[in-house]
Amino acid sequence: MQTTSKHLSSSTAARGYTITELMVALALMGVVSGQLMLVLQTQNKSHSDQARVLEAQQDVRLSTELILSDLRMSGFLVPGSVGMSSTDGGTGAPDVVCASDPSVFPESSITGATELYETATAVSAVGAGATAINVLPSTLDIDGDGTDDFTVDSGIIFSDGTGSHCARITSIAGGTIGFTPPTPAGFSVPASSATEVVPAVVYEVDATGLRRNNILLSPLVENLQIEYGVDRNANGQIDAGEFPVHDLNDANPIFASDPSLIMGAQISLITRTSLADPDFSGPGMPGSANHTGGAADGFKRRRITAIVTPRNL
Repeated sequence: MQTTSKHLSSSTAARGYTITELMVALALMGVVSGQLMLVLQTQNKSHSDQARVLEAQQDVRLSTELILSDLRMSGFLVPGSVGMSSTDGGTGAPDVVCASDPSVFPESSITGATELYETATAVSAVGAGATAINVLPSTLDIDGDGTDDFTVDSGIIFSDGTGSHCARITSIAGGTIGFTPPTPAGFSVPASSATEVVPAVVYEVDATGLRRNNILLSPLVENLQIEYGVDRNANGQIDAGEFPVHDLNDANPIFASDPSLIMGAQISLITRTSLADPDFSGPGMPGSANHTGGAADGFKRRRITAIVTPRNL
C-alpha cells in the first residue's frame, strides 16, 4: 500500500497543469496586467498633464514679471509722451506693447537726476497705414555717445503730443526707419520738430509665442492685452468711463498730451499647454480686455492679470 501511494503521488506531480488550467491562469494574468497598465497609463497621463499645466503657469508668471519691469521703467530719461505706447489688436488679435528703453543710455552719459534726453526728430509726416518714419540721421544717436540708439528688431515709439505709435523696427537705412505693425486708421503725425522718436522695448505675440524685441520668450503665450486707467477729469482717481481705455489714439488722446493722467496699465497674459488634451472638454481661450477669445480646442490655459504704475511718466 505504501509503495502504491507513493507511485500515485509521483504520477500526479508529473502530470502538471491541464490546458484548461493554463488558459484560465493566462486569462486571469491578462485581466490583471490590463488593469495594471490602465492604472499606469492614467497616472502617466495625469503626471504629464500636470507638468504641462505647471509649465504654462510658470511661463505666464515669468513673462508677466518681465513686462511689468519694463513698463515700470517706461519714461525714464525721455519725455513722457514717448514713455509708453501700444497698438490695439482689437477683438481678434493680441496687442503690441512698447516701453521706452533706458538701457540705451549708459550711466556715464547721465549728468543730472532730472535729465531728459533729446529725441530723434521726424522730418516727414506719418499718416494711417504707414510702415516707415523719416528722421534726421544725426538724431539717431540720442545720448551722443557715438553709437546710434535704434536697432533692427528693437522697438520704437513716436509721438507729436496728440497721438503715439508702438512698433518693432524692421529696417534702418540712413534716416528712414521701417517698422511693423503699420500705423492705425486715423493716425496722423505732421512733419514737425515737435514729433519725438525714441528706442523702446517691444512685446508682440505671433504664431510662435511671446517675443521681446523679436526674441522668443515663451512659445506658450498666445495672448497679450493692455488696458489703461486714465484720469481724464484730473481729479486724482479713476472714475466710471476712465477704465478700461484700450487705445491711446482714441477720440480723447490725452496720453500723449499729458501722460501724467495715466494712473495705471493693466496687463493680461494667457498661456496654454504645449499639447492639447483630447479628453479635456473645457472652454477655449477666454476673452480678455476687448479680445473675444476662442472656441474649445482641448488646450488647458492659465491667465494672469497685473497692474503697474508707470511712475516715470
